[in-house]
Amino acid sequence: LFYAADRQALRALAGGPIFGGDFADGVIKPNMEEYVAVTGYEDAKPEGNVEKAQALMDQAKTECPDEYTRVTTKGITRDYADSDTNRQSFAITQAAYARVGIKLNANFIDAGSYYGVILNPEKAGDLSGAGWGPDWFNASTVIPPLFIDNGGFNVSQTKADPDYAAFAAKVAEAQGNADREAQKVQWAELNQYVMDKMWVLPGLFTKAQFMWGENLTGVYMWAPYGCPGFNDIGVKK
Repeated sequence: LFYAADRQALRALAGGPIFGGDFADGVIKPNMEEYVAVTGYEDAKPEGNVEKAQALMDQAKTECPDEYTRVTTKGITRDYADSDTNRQSFAITQAAYARVGIKLNANFIDAGSYYGVILNPEKAGDLSGAGWGPDWFNASTVIPPLFIDNGGFNVSQTKADPDYAAFAAKVAEAQGNADREAQKVQWAELNQYVMDKMWVLPGLFTKAQFMWGENLTGVYMWAPYGCPGFNDIGVKK
């Protein structure tokens, strides 16, 4: 799925590199201290690497034939919050996956009900999408919430993986490490691990645009969070 996707077209739909953002290589943002570029996917291409994706599909045909048959006949379902933009996103992704024989179906969900569906394993489809930003400037607010069973936002339902227990132990070790330099290394390694396991299909390190009126004071961009420092905003007398 990662190699087949047309991330370039999806970024263009989101506003291009200036407004949409940069291609993501994991879940830790480049402006965080724990960021280290993920390795192992150097042959991924923004427009998709169809040859690589097809080779993996050919491998799957012999190694997991039942899953291969399901994906290419019945197909897989992705959940989308219903909007005109997401319907265009689905069309782009459906066409990209079809290049290697993957059939993609869409489950369009009312936006107000979206997270109630995707966070419920009994209701969620095969794939779901969501954005995430750190609650404070440490990857402890990224890796555990997204990948630990009781972390709060484990959309990928990692507990089903046989290696989950060992991963969770490493996460707990990093959370309890007071040596900040050593902890940075641990979070970077765990970011690499979730990509090695392909527990996430990274999309964009997104950008946001803010506008404010001339009668405000104290407005500045709070770089770690990509937003204004709201506590310092005031109104001119």
